[in-house]
Amino acid sequence: MSEMYRDQKGPEFILEQIPKGEAFNSWTRLYAVRGTYLGKGRTLPLDRYVNATLLGYVQMCGQENVGVSPVGQGGNFLTLLIFCQNSSKGQTDIGYGHGIGQITLIRFYAVRNTLLKVYQEWRGKAFLARDESSWPVPRAEVTMMIERFDGIEVSVSPLR
Repeated sequence: MSEMYRDQKGPEFILEQIPKGEAFNSWTRLYAVRGTYLGKGRTLPLDRYVNATLLGYVQMCGQENVGVSPVGQGGNFLTLLIFCQNSSKGQTDIGYGHGIGQITLIRFYAVRNTLLKVYQEWRGKAFLARDESSWPVPRAEVTMMIERFDGIEVSVSPLR
């Protein structure tokens, strides 16, 4: 039921899924897991990992088009809803650009020396974050995914 993309380069990996029949440069829904192993004894504070990710949204959408809403937090994770109302500065060859907006639900994890992101993204026409009827996804679907993300557990291998 989905198209998959997987890649691993050294200590980083990504697994992405989009609806069957869609292309990776024009998807409307994307689910992904991305991880980075920092190396033995190395760590990065969760807030720095989050800020680096948010900077990418600001670069793609412009500060004026980005909104961030926290939706969950725990000892080693933070969940955000990110609104990119118009990706006017985004790369057109990968489906972004003026007139295209995106909503991202993302959960960040810092577990020992590994950083993880689990995210669901919805892309469509540019929208206004305060006008849910203009969103590229119904609010009910966003709410359902927030509940699903609350069921995600990350554990450490006893072999490490």
